[in-house]
Amino acid sequence: MDNFRNFIYWEAASRDTIDFKKTYVDMTGDLLAGLLLSQIIYWYLPNKSGDSKLRVKKEGHYWIAKSHDEWYEEIRFSRRNFDTAIKKLVQLNLIQKQIFRFSGTPTIHIRLIEENFFELWTSTIEKAKSKDYQKDQEAAPTLDLYEPHKSEEAAPAMDLYEPHKSICTNRTNPFVRNEQIINIENYKEDFKEIKEEDEYIMASFSSYKKILNFFKKQNNENHITIIQQHFLEKLKSYKIDENMGYRILEEIGDLNQYSIDAINNVFKKSMVRVRSQGIIHLPRWFTTTLKNEDFQLQQSEIERREIEDTNRKYGIGSINRKNPAKLADPAGLQNKF
Repeated sequence: MDNFRNFIYWEAASRDTIDFKKTYVDMTGDLLAGLLLSQIIYWYLPNKSGDSKLRVKKEGHYWIAKSHDEWYEEIRFSRRNFDTAIKKLVQLNLIQKQIFRFSGTPTIHIRLIEENFFELWTSTIEKAKSKDYQKDQEAAPTLDLYEPHKSEEAAPAMDLYEPHKSICTNRTNPFVRNEQIINIENYKEDFKEIKEEDEYIMASFSSYKKILNFFKKQNNENHITIIQQHFLEKLKSYKIDENMGYRILEEIGDLNQYSIDAINNVFKKSMVRVRSQGIIHLPRWFTTTLKNEDFQLQQSEIERREIEDTNRKYGIGSINRKNPAKLADPAGLQNKF
């Protein structure tokens, strides 16, 4: 049971994945060629900052220069897998393959022929849409307009308010701020509060202007989120300078996907770690620890809710309500750091 639970945790937390769209298999008609094309597209897509990942320029074009070992590390292709897949892509005229010297060694260079790729991609997408439309038409039931033996039943009422279901969290919902719904009727007054809050934040974190600009650019607006503000408060309280804070954020990416509790715990652990044994690369350590901490908190919350649901199902009262002091922190984690 413990092994299976550990596996579930690993499976959910692992980032050892490949973003592989089935359309690339449809385009090439081959699984291996589709996977290789998918990875080539990954390198042609811009990074998080909007910059190109490609660095090798030959004959007026940018190329992907990788050894067989590097392709194996990325998509687990053997030399035979790679040769088979790249041959198919060359035959389809989707890529150009050349041998150039790279770091002093003859290396296979790959260039995507973009006009051919987009032409084939467009036709493949259109075919898929056409097939889906035909399936929908075939699956549509015929309507019998005369059925005297059947009574006309009223349509079931639709519950438009489902507070337990939402496609947005408080961090992303445009109508939620500070976990409270914005009153549209008092929008002007609320906007005034936001403006005053921004001025207060700018004054409080004047030594972190670079990070403030980073947050606003990331949010595509002039305001920062509660999570981002809390991160700045922690940087200030633990006396971490702007450059180190900025490097940590570059490593993390989107800070809004993590909880405040996870951020608090990681800051505490980082200070204990620095004082006891030190941290060689703080930004990388901080990011890895934050991901693990946030995941563990999510699992703990899921388990807590499952226990409460089970207790309600069988009519068992909550032990926490009877004696909250005794079970508030049974492992002593709150005082550990």
